Amino acid sequence: MDKIKQSPSGLAMPKNRLMLVVLATIAGVVLLAGLVKSAVHQVEISRADILIGEVKQGELQLKVDGFGELYSEQRQLLTAVNAGIVTEILQKPGDRVTADTVILRLSNPELEQRLKTEQQNLASEQANLRKLRVEQKREMLTENSNLIELQSELEIASLKRKSKQQLQQQGIISKLEFIETELQEKQLANSISLAQSRITQLKEIHAESLNIQDLKVAQQQDNYDNVKKMVEDMNVKAGQAGILQTLPVELGESVSTGMEVASVGRIDNLIARIQISQVQATHIQPGNPVSIKIWPDSFKGHVLRIDPMVKEKMISVDVAIDQTLPASVKPNQDVSAEIITKTIDNTLYVKRPANLSDNSNIYLYRLSDDYKQATRIQLTLGEMSSNQVEILQGAEAGERLIISDLTYLNNDSISII
Repeated sequence: MDKIKQSPSGLAMPKNRLMLVVLATIAGVVLLAGLVKSAVHQVEISRADILIGEVKQGELQLKVDGFGELYSEQRQLLTAVNAGIVTEILQKPGDRVTADTVILRLSNPELEQRLKTEQQNLASEQANLRKLRVEQKREMLTENSNLIELQSELEIASLKRKSKQQLQQQGIISKLEFIETELQEKQLANSISLAQSRITQLKEIHAESLNIQDLKVAQQQDNYDNVKKMVEDMNVKAGQAGILQTLPVELGESVSTGMEVASVGRIDNLIARIQISQVQATHIQPGNPVSIKIWPDSFKGHVLRIDPMVKEKMISVDVAIDQTLPASVKPNQDVSAEIITKTIDNTLYVKRPANLSDNSNIYLYRLSDDYKQATRIQLTLGEMSSNQVEILQGAEAGERLIISDLTYLNNDSISII
């Protein structure tokens, strides 16, 4: 019996067909996976949910924004000169005051009684002075009267001597009697000299006694004036024209010596005290121009000083106001400020996206002309301000970029609906 032989080509054909089927299946799976992947990663974002910034070219002012309040550079702190109780409050914070305006009154019965005592002591010393003057005047009258009497007696004695001298020469009276008359005249002359000397010395003594008593009166007058001033200071006055800024006491409150009871700030030299983030404050220098917003107006100013101390990651910047403020402006009024730290000429810039730092590289989406597609691009940034950032590379003037935070996306392109 003859055996039938199988052709080698008959076995190869099924294997080739199987290979083609496998390859076709793999290609289909890959194609399908690509389509699925493309469909899954295709992102659509509503135009209402994004912020768009246009790339511009020109002068870029680097600015730092901050908020704060007006502050009186010449602020006077008022303290209690003596302990007392607040019996009357006449002014409230925000009121305009003059130097003589009484803000509040304190009461201290012991101090008031001391004033009465000092006043009585002063009256007593003044009375002693008047009494001393009267006594001295009486003494001087007595001494002058004695002097006049002695001078009169001397004149009489002189006449007697002359008369008895003639009688003695005529032998009518004895020489002894004449000598007695002559001696009496000399004694009266000596008495007059002593009286005159006593009057001179008495004047000196009186003058010194008056000086001593005047000193006592002056000392007592100082005591009285000091206590009187302390009592007057119980009426706490503003001390300068301006605005009453603080009044940290209440009616009936007991205050001690040196305790703060009020503060007054002048309104003719107000400055703005602005709080700036310590990161942004590194770019600020004294003299930087500032635009100060005091609703509803804006005023020009410049940086006066920068506080070296950091408090809660903020730095205080004092700004001098270069223009006259309206009368309605008061200390502690809220203000905002825009400090220009630098001006860059002829550069590209855009509105500042969130979460940036100077001289960094970021990815943003550039919009198509029809606003329907956006392509991710890389930008090299330069310096930035609070609301704008310089673009060194990656964009051109007139292009529109999405400045919203889309860092959670990894797509090279997105659709805008």
